[in-house]
Amino acid sequence: MFLKYASLNSPSFRWFEPFVMQWLNENDDVSLEYLNGAFQRDKKDEFPPSSENSLFSNSVVDVFTQLTQFSRVETRVSGPRDLEEVHEEIRQDDRQGAAGLCRHHQEGVPQLRHGREEGVYLNEQHPATESTVGEDVREDGEAEDVATILNELQASLNTVLDELAHKFAKSLEVRIAVKVKEMGDKLAAVKGTGQVQPSQRKAVIVEADDVLVPLMDLLEDSLSLYAHSCEKTVLKRLLKELWKIVMTTMEKTVVLPPMTDKADISKDFERNLTPKQCAVLEAALDTIKQYFHAGGNGLKKNFLDKSPELKSLNYALSLYTQTTDTLIKTFVTTQTNQGSTEEGTVGEISVQVDLYTHPGTGEQRINVKVVAANDLRWPTTAGGMFRPFVEVNLIGPHLADKKRKFATKSKSNSWSPKFNESVQFLIGSEEGPDSFELHICIKDYCFARDDRLVGVAVLQLRDIVDQGSCATWLSLGKRCHMDETGWTVLRILSQRTNDEVAKEFVKLKSEVRGEPPITQ
Repeated sequence: MFLKYASLNSPSFRWFEPFVMQWLNENDDVSLEYLNGAFQRDKKDEFPPSSENSLFSNSVVDVFTQLTQFSRVETRVSGPRDLEEVHEEIRQDDRQGAAGLCRHHQEGVPQLRHGREEGVYLNEQHPATESTVGEDVREDGEAEDVATILNELQASLNTVLDELAHKFAKSLEVRIAVKVKEMGDKLAAVKGTGQVQPSQRKAVIVEADDVLVPLMDLLEDSLSLYAHSCEKTVLKRLLKELWKIVMTTMEKTVVLPPMTDKADISKDFERNLTPKQCAVLEAALDTIKQYFHAGGNGLKKNFLDKSPELKSLNYALSLYTQTTDTLIKTFVTTQTNQGSTEEGTVGEISVQVDLYTHPGTGEQRINVKVVAANDLRWPTTAGGMFRPFVEVNLIGPHLADKKRKFATKSKSNSWSPKFNESVQFLIGSEEGPDSFELHICIKDYCFARDDRLVGVAVLQLRDIVDQGSCATWLSLGKRCHMDETGWTVLRILSQRTNDEVAKEFVKLKSEVRGEPPITQ
């Protein structure tokens, strides 16, 4: 009867209101102190669960008991619209409680020793997001300003939870890296160099399972512990971060391992993957995907298949099965910083390049004029000779049956020689100029022995496609600079000893200037 007839009528004298407001105002500071004390106590005790079967620590139970008390007060003072200031004060206390939880987690992650305590710590955020914020928005759906504030808070809490999941996943990164390296060692022991036939599929799967043993043992131990201690939504966030780390580590450690000695590419021949090893690794990836999917209880297959980390790994793996032309094109399009002079310049060279396309056939040609070189830094011994010449190499796909190399005449004892010699290259119509580059080097001519590299420069034709021609001075460096993808392409092509184009390409890109003897 009261709720139906009297609850909407404001009393003439609201004696209780000042006392309620005073209690709420005083409770602001007390609540935050209470929250801080509860959190610090749990932090000191390494976030023990409040009971044997609980996924939350005592601080969460204590804080939400207090928030429940606020809700009960709000229910009892519900009624007249002009008591809205009381409701707003209660909601403000709720928001401060949730924001306090958020701040504590943003301050830093404690060093926890056990997976269960880490899971409990991650769970701290989840009830704050789902209960506190959602409850307030539902209770006061018509207050748009309040709903906006609460939605922002919810987004903030979700962000903090994502950051925490990332930090906890990173804590496993070193152990994952060790196990992936062991996995790579087992993969390297897989025998067989030819293409895998369909009849060998079962044998490949068996070998993949054996290769995965080190990594899967670690994941089983860690994730089974987190599965029992984490809320489902928290567990999925953690799985996403672990998936990213596993894929990235496999790419950098197994598929694209860093070079041990970039001055001698032959030392890394054994680190290339054979077609058989690629097939085993692909089967291993399928098993890892199934593990993270967990029959529908883990990550969605759509997320796994579309993740940038898996796409990057598959792309790196695909390099091993590509043709020489495709690999060279990949090299040209991805290696955009070959001409870096971070090791210092050893001179410069002037060239003029013009691009032409036949209007009828679409066939393209490149005219290159080597004008001059300047300030070549190449000391000689007393009475020694320096005979510099320029070698121009066209790099790109579909050049096996075309002219791709030109050398000028040498100049005797000139450190700023003039050449003024031209050459024309045909590149056909299969690919545009974007897929080609000019590899220009100056060498010291030596009779009866290999010519010595003075300096090298690279001009990528995509940089001059729009204007169609250019006349420029290029700085000469001591070597070509490449990222891991570039070095992997070189390692793969270095195995193709019967392919003249591949052999020439590897020699050009891996050549490094050897310091000449100093003048006595």
